[in-house]
Amino acid sequence: MDKRRDRQKDLEAVSPFQGARARVGQLIREDPQLSVIYRLLVEQGPRDGAHDSSHAMRVAEWAIRLAPAGHLEPPVVVAAALLHDLIQPTDCQPFRDESAGPSAEVAEKLLYEAGFSPAQVMAIIAAVREHSYSVGLRPSGVLSSILQDADRLDALGAIGVLRVATTGERMGASYYDWDDPWAHRRALDDSLFTIDHFFTKLRRLSNVLHTAAAKLEAHRRVRFMDHFLKELGRELGEEFIAGDTAQGPNSKVLDRLPLPDNPLNDSQRWEVRMTAPGQVSVQRFAQAPLAPTQVRVSTVLSGISHGTELSLFRGESRGFHRRWDSELRVFDDSAGSKRYPIETGYECVGRVEEVGCEITDVRLGDLVWLDRPHRSEHVVTAAEALAGLLPEGITARQAVFLALGRVALGAIHDAHIKVGDNVAIFGLGTIGQILVQLARLSGAAKVFAVDFSSKRRSAASRFGGIPIEAGADAGRAIKACIGGTGVDIAIEASGSYQGLHTAVAACGINGTVVVVSSYTGEASGLRLGDEFHRNGIRMISSMTVNGVPHADAPRWTLDRLNTVTRDLLRFRTIDVMPLLTHTFHITEAARAYQLIADSEDCIRVAFRYD
Repeated sequence: MDKRRDRQKDLEAVSPFQGARARVGQLIREDPQLSVIYRLLVEQGPRDGAHDSSHAMRVAEWAIRLAPAGHLEPPVVVAAALLHDLIQPTDCQPFRDESAGPSAEVAEKLLYEAGFSPAQVMAIIAAVREHSYSVGLRPSGVLSSILQDADRLDALGAIGVLRVATTGERMGASYYDWDDPWAHRRALDDSLFTIDHFFTKLRRLSNVLHTAAAKLEAHRRVRFMDHFLKELGRELGEEFIAGDTAQGPNSKVLDRLPLPDNPLNDSQRWEVRMTAPGQVSVQRFAQAPLAPTQVRVSTVLSGISHGTELSLFRGESRGFHRRWDSELRVFDDSAGSKRYPIETGYECVGRVEEVGCEITDVRLGDLVWLDRPHRSEHVVTAAEALAGLLPEGITARQAVFLALGRVALGAIHDAHIKVGDNVAIFGLGTIGQILVQLARLSGAAKVFAVDFSSKRRSAASRFGGIPIEAGADAGRAIKACIGGTGVDIAIEASGSYQGLHTAVAACGINGTVVVVSSYTGEASGLRLGDEFHRNGIRMISSMTVNGVPHADAPRWTLDRLNTVTRDLLRFRTIDVMPLLTHTFHITEAARAYQLIADSEDCIRVAFRYD
């Protein structure tokens, strides 16, 4: 006898039933209408593992659990679940569920034959027709909401991993793209690569659920899938970071609820503090309460500033030694305001995990950028979350370059590069690498890329930079490449006084040096009486924050710079994907800072919080 025909007997033999499972089993055994439907489902329903009668039973169990007491008749709930996938999805596109309409048409006749009332039939048919995620219909009633939630839960967690593998096999899809498994440089296509379905659909589902219980369970299941994807990334040798794909903002992986079972407990919440020069402490902190007008953001990545933070790590920051008079805008020699311990960092990317009861314009799962220190989570105002809201198509891995990308954009504006200009970029850290790309986009004929690190020079050459080894003779080497005239514009981003002097030396007569760096200590190696004086060099300090307006204000504002930078990243006009050379778990902060202090090869280092 066909094993599928034995399932009715198996169902009757299971005793005792537990919870919702017990309730569904009892209803099917005792209700003749449901018995007829279940028998038909087992004998004539879909046979593939992703949509068979076991799937329908799991959906029924969750539908019963989610149904509000006293609002829905249990037999109606179970009938909708058993019939929702009665027709097999097409073989050509099983990821695109087109079976809801045909299932509803067949179910209508069956329901009347089984003895359901017209009102019950109408409610069930509406729920079956509206349940499909791909169709995208809003639920017209409570039953539709319950069925959508129950069906979508079954696409998540361990069952979800099995189902996506089964469906991918039916489609003849490969497991993943060997060259780019996480879709950093290509469009997602789950008809070709099974893993893409996690990002085209599965990790969005928790953001479109209706009931609190379903959202909480979805969060738990998505976290399991994250662990699966991380292990897959380890085995493939290409790290997976939650919330980071080409479709990142649509991937609501951290869709969390303000419920007691918060996924981060106090032992998992971390913040970084510098306690003395060369000393880094990673400390636990307790979760802050959430006001009705506030938003809780769970950090995915936070970028380390190789300039500002390294000066704090070394104890060299000007704020330790001199005081800034904000009214007169001058430094004086009195003691600085900075004291250890210090929170560090200003570039966090995270997902909204909880919103206050008065918040209407920020959604769970939204990806946001925050000017906040390295911390596992932040509680911010709705206005701050909205200001940092990231558009669809930008990933966490890209967004962690937003602040430094804006700095580079501001420097390009200050440089006023003309089509055909020759430009030199000194210092090929994150800002320098982006400057190479923006200078080319601005029409520069030649862009010289200067750094001591051969790895950094090699990275810049991929963006069209002409590699030049840094050092006292770099200016001569550049001039030799362009007939001795010198560059029209040099942009200094190394943070070194010697680098600044060499940038001046590389310029032709009346050339311009744009300074992006913040310098510490005495100006050793900078001799303003040399080429700077003899060649009439103009020097501009490029600053986009600290109360300094854009040179073309009010047309260009900080908000406009941020918006343009987001678009440059979003549309991949500038490529930052190769620049994130190292990531460390937040608990390894000391190692991360020491790497930056010791190595000239790393470009961008970030903390992850998985």
